[in-house]
Amino acid sequence: MVIQMVQSRKVMARVLWLALMLASSPLWAAVSASLSSNPVYEGDTVVLDIETDGQVSAEPDLSGLKADFDILSNSQSHQVSIINGRRSEKRGWKVVLKPKRVGRLSVPAISVGGEKTRPLKLEVKPIPPEVAKRMAEHLFVETELEPVGHGPYVQQQLRLRVRLYYDIDLLEGELSNPAPNGDVVLERLGEDRRYTDVRAGKRYHVIERTYALFPERSGVLKIPSVTFEGRAASRGNRRRASRGRSWMEQFLNGRGIPDVFANDPFFNRDPFSDGFFAGAPLGDPGRRVSAHSKPMTLKVKPRPKTYRGKHWLPAEDLKLTDSWAQNPPQFRVGEPVTRTLVIEAKGLESSQLPQIEIPPMPGMEVYPEQPLNNDQVVGDWVVGRSEQTFAFVPSKAGRQVIPGIRLRWWDVNADKAREAVLPRWEIEVKPGVAGAVSSPPKVNKKVPGSAAAVQENKAASAPVAVEHRPWYRNRGWWAWLVLTGALLAAVLAWKWRPAGREEAAAEEGADIPPGSRQEAVRTAALETLRKACADRDPRAAAHALLTLGRIEWADDPPLDLSQLAVRLAKGQDEIADLNHALFASHEGGTWDGTALCERFGKGLAPLKVQSSPAGASAAPLPPLYPQHVGRV
Repeated sequence: MVIQMVQSRKVMARVLWLALMLASSPLWAAVSASLSSNPVYEGDTVVLDIETDGQVSAEPDLSGLKADFDILSNSQSHQVSIINGRRSEKRGWKVVLKPKRVGRLSVPAISVGGEKTRPLKLEVKPIPPEVAKRMAEHLFVETELEPVGHGPYVQQQLRLRVRLYYDIDLLEGELSNPAPNGDVVLERLGEDRRYTDVRAGKRYHVIERTYALFPERSGVLKIPSVTFEGRAASRGNRRRASRGRSWMEQFLNGRGIPDVFANDPFFNRDPFSDGFFAGAPLGDPGRRVSAHSKPMTLKVKPRPKTYRGKHWLPAEDLKLTDSWAQNPPQFRVGEPVTRTLVIEAKGLESSQLPQIEIPPMPGMEVYPEQPLNNDQVVGDWVVGRSEQTFAFVPSKAGRQVIPGIRLRWWDVNADKAREAVLPRWEIEVKPGVAGAVSSPPKVNKKVPGSAAAVQENKAASAPVAVEHRPWYRNRGWWAWLVLTGALLAAVLAWKWRPAGREEAAAEEGADIPPGSRQEAVRTAALETLRKACADRDPRAAAHALLTLGRIEWADDPPLDLSQLAVRLAKGQDEIADLNHALFASHEGGTWDGTALCERFGKGLAPLKVQSSPAGASAAPLPPLYPQHVGRV
């Protein structure tokens, strides 16, 4: 009897245990997770396998992994099977993880729909020093910063070179971008260089990448390490024998020779015969490898106290050129003369270059245009260029002096201040065609296109009254008869004028008063446009067209050729050809401006009805200078 009671208790306990297992199994049975290897070494990766029974259609929530892991990739699979007439399906995910630190890490429970996986533990071991040393003999990253002789100074261009050395077959890889702290402008220069080099008697492939670095403030500049992450091909039978083991475990195979470096064919083939990275054998997934450069710390000097320049311009070289030097102009009262000044600085971006200021002169008005800025890469240097155009309008005849221009800059090679100088001009202004002298308008100092600026321009364009004694007061009574007859003739001529004369005069711009600022700048712009078309100079032609646009739409001037084109009744094809020439190569003499000159040689032809010109989103032309819209 006692024996039966004991057996019945055992049966009841087993039944109760089975019931509990069946009751708790839905919490974990619908979804499961496992790790491909455990432990792993620092820098290695691990695959997290997640599987469901197919009834769960939701995606796994991987947000909890980001605390301790970088998620490198996530692939999905779907499997359907029918056994003995029963259909079953499974969904799976393979998530490649890279641990962020050494130690014992937690893989939290992953939610998939209403189900969760069991939490897991992963041990990440540090790389043994002797293994790291051997690994660095086959794959390493170096960084170099130059020049640092006298400086570097704030806003000076520095060249940061990153070099990857390797003597193994790499299947793929990626170099991280340097990410200095603080206010730094970083720009990649050109394409990667590929060559071979010998270090300590060993020959390596080298991939070199160069950056331009501009520190925006003085003080300590920290450049963190640059990381290479990639996959190396595993060769021969050792790859099959080591399947399932991490590449770091292969370093610890008792011989100290990793399988990923075994049977290395580097010295038996042309280093670049198979492209950027060597191809792997068919079906070879490769082994993940990584390398890190040493972090760098740099002290950036402030602007020297002895520097007296108005603008801080630390450069390798700086040049200032004047268009008058090649083609000295002739001056006549009331007629505008165009002058173009160009600043080119090696080691500075165009945004760092100042606008040239021409001091006021008696008897001469100067009207500056908006500068045209652009950057180009010459070798390992950024060369900034600023082209600035001015219209000079003399108001009186005789000898005049146009002051010279001085621009201070800092020579980073010689570590001292220098000065770019344009000499002064002594000119002889000839009288106007009719011998009349009109007072030029005042230079508008307000924002171009604003209401206040327009009002000031109108006031400045008004003729200046000059006191003198009328001629008829010194003549006899007969002078009154002459004056009366002249007035009568003028009235009759106006009354019987030819039809359409007003329309023709309006089309030719006759409504702008002679001697006004608008007329002076318009005349200069048309002259520049005709000369640019004859010289096949698309840049000068674009300048002239935008100047005409600013006169036509003073309250809302077009900012580029795209905005100008949508406001015109005709000429879009000619502007498109001009825009294409600006985007083309810098070879001279390739653009024919004949059609443009025929279309706009006498002025613009605006649309009768203008709608939203400033923000028109359907502009038919791309931005004139797309390189200034964005930077690496």
